Amino acid sequence: RAVVACVPSWVGVSMAVVQVPGVAAHAEVSLILAPKDGGYVELPVDKKAADVIIRFGQRPGQLAFWIESAEDHGRCGPVNCLDVVPSEDYALRNIPEGPYRVHAVIWEANAGVVGQPKAAHDLEAGGSFITRDKSSVSFRVRRFEDFAPSYDWAVVEPWHKLPPGLEISLDLGGNSGDRKARIPQPWQWDVTLDSGDVKRVAVEADDSMETILMRLGTNKATHEAVWRQPDGNHERILEPAWTARQADLFKYGRNIFVRSKLVPSSS
Repeated sequence: RAVVACVPSWVGVSMAVVQVPGVAAHAEVSLILAPKDGGYVELPVDKKAADVIIRFGQRPGQLAFWIESAEDHGRCGPVNCLDVVPSEDYALRNIPEGPYRVHAVIWEANAGVVGQPKAAHDLEAGGSFITRDKSSVSFRVRRFEDFAPSYDWAVVEPWHKLPPGLEISLDLGGNSGDRKARIPQPWQWDVTLDSGDVKRVAVEADDSMETILMRLGTNKATHEAVWRQPDGNHERILEPAWTARQADLFKYGRNIFVRSKLVPSSS
């Protein structure tokens, strides 16, 4: 089933609240389990809005929940009311980039009151409805960025997308809670040869391409490392004296292969 909310005028695009089937909520203390307070929701590439997944902790009672702008409390979405706290996730559709808060309330009507709360102020103290439990989380919708790895430790932001193979450090004992990453020393490069074979070789930052070729059982006299554009329209031979750091080998290694100088190139 799906519950479709009214379109908030401040969103500028259509928004819907849709139940996501087959995703059960975990039994937790908090009324709102996701998104996490202070977290980030990725705005997909080429999209103007994201889907925000809401997960609730199980409670008895009737649920009301809504989203509002964290920058302007007057920009508030409609209050969505359910007879029970759902065990499945809900998706807030078409949420544009920016900071938000999601509010959830377990409520019941005062004696003689018929109906459901229609707006957030209906659930304030002294109103027609009694609040039994409530929770709020703040989060931000933003575009995620690729992390630019180096051989030195660098802070990983929550919106960073990490490439595989990095060394990760978590500040478990400190107060910052920072997560840091760097290219390990050494790291393993799966290099493709012009024969089609793939060999794994250990690489350190200051290893020259000549040194790497020797580790592959070749040498600069007979073989060369070549960067090729993904579409195959352009390529460049890497100088034997260039280091892995200078060639940015960790980043571009998938586009670099080793070929024989003794066999004419098919390109």
